[in-house]
Amino acid sequence: MAEYKQTVESDNEEEEQSMIAGQPRNKTAEDAKTQEVTDDMFIAEGVPREIGSMVFVFRVSDVNLVAQTFFADFGLEFQWQCTKNEYERFCADPANYVPDVAPTQGDLVFLNGDIADIQLTTKHGNQGFHIATVGSKGNFGETFGDKIRCPVMNLCYYVVKGTFTESFELQSFPFDVQDLQISIKLMSDVSRAILTPTQIQFKGDYAGYVLLKYSPLGEYKVHTPILEYDLLKTFVTQSSLNVRMKVERKYENYIWKIYLTAFITTASTLFCWSMDPVDDLSDRLGFVVTLLLTAVAFQFVVSTELPKLPYLTLLDEYIVLSFVFLFLVMIMIGVAPLAGDSATYDGEDDHPIAVADRVCLAIAVVVLVGYHVVVVVRILMKRRAEIQKVDLDKWSLEEWEKKNVDPDDVEVERVTFSISDSIRITHKLWEYVDANKYRDCERSMRTT
Repeated sequence: MAEYKQTVESDNEEEEQSMIAGQPRNKTAEDAKTQEVTDDMFIAEGVPREIGSMVFVFRVSDVNLVAQTFFADFGLEFQWQCTKNEYERFCADPANYVPDVAPTQGDLVFLNGDIADIQLTTKHGNQGFHIATVGSKGNFGETFGDKIRCPVMNLCYYVVKGTFTESFELQSFPFDVQDLQISIKLMSDVSRAILTPTQIQFKGDYAGYVLLKYSPLGEYKVHTPILEYDLLKTFVTQSSLNVRMKVERKYENYIWKIYLTAFITTASTLFCWSMDPVDDLSDRLGFVVTLLLTAVAFQFVVSTELPKLPYLTLLDEYIVLSFVFLFLVMIMIGVAPLAGDSATYDGEDDHPIAVADRVCLAIAVVVLVGYHVVVVVRILMKRRAEIQKVDLDKWSLEEWEKKNVDPDDVEVERVTFSISDSIRITHKLWEYVDANKYRDCERSMRTT
């Protein structure tokens, strides 16, 4: 059988290069002898075609939080059962073969993408469409065993490059997990063709892969992609495939460069209490104002990395709290000299001004420690909630948002079938597809 291994990083550079070029891999084993084709292996004319799909992401780059876009270079493989007429035409003229029903470039709509280039790759000199049987070669040179769902099936392979939009959810920035999505719709009505999981029965958990070697995503940890199969109902019912790539932001850089520096800036205000509360009042205020301007600079740096948002991120919240703390310190060092007669103040510890100044210092320390404890607890809670998103598909995310974002404004759709950790299907698909056909690779049945 055609056996694959799901991975996020390949160890074979030669195979990666050949796949990026859209060319078959070279195999040392000779082609297996193809089996005899009989009439019962074909699909009848007029029956809806189940078009299996696989996704191979070669490169992801230019993740732009401000523009909310990313670039992707990936391959799409489609497999679907052929009719007897199609098989006869392919045998007669394989170089010019085009199936009666096929996911052509005109049928594929990238809902959130600006496609720069899409190419239907050729194989053995044909026009990009060919037919595989047990024992013949696939798009990557692999030999099909007896575990393909369609004994005689059409194959085609697209290489796609484009920029895709994504509405990033940045409430938990920089401790967030983001979804980089590629949404594909098949224009054909489901009565003609419908997108389904791969027509190759596989071992393990396989849906596609993401190559990290060619993806400059140093700021992110990339997780296993999820393929989501759904139906879109407008004037007609159409099928869709959503590729959901999970990326987890590496927050350590923000901790050391922004959080730590902001903490040092705010904590430094305590040094103003080393100055005299009366004689050095102007120096005290000037010192705090300087720190306040530093905090403003931090806010400006953070704002340049994010789009204009109608909410505060976790980092915004921390900087705003720093502003509030600095303003509170300014108030306290300005009020302390009013606790007594400054004319009689001689620096003695029991003078009302000195006592008030020490009280203000204690309040500042308690507030500084207190709001940092709150910030740390809030970060840990948000980070824990974000990590849960790594394994969530679109339907589970709706439930997650209902719990973590807006409990009163999310209607959750039920999902009844999860083929694997990487393939998720809406229950509505089973109105058109036989679920038992895909249970060989099932890893979990669930109701959410």
